[in-house]
Amino acid sequence: MLGRERAAYHLAFVRNAEQKVGRASTNDNMLVFYVPDAGAWERAVRRG
Repeated sequence: MLGRERAAYHLAFVRNAEQKVGRASTNDNMLVFYVPDAGAWERAVRRG
């Protein structure tokens, strides 16, 4: 698990030895960022 102390986020890598991982994104094979502040999200989208 990766994250910064007192940050509102963390990144965890998990593994299921019984599941074969393909190349395409699936519900179990993707990275998603949720931005709770609409203004921050809009600024990030404009930055590209």
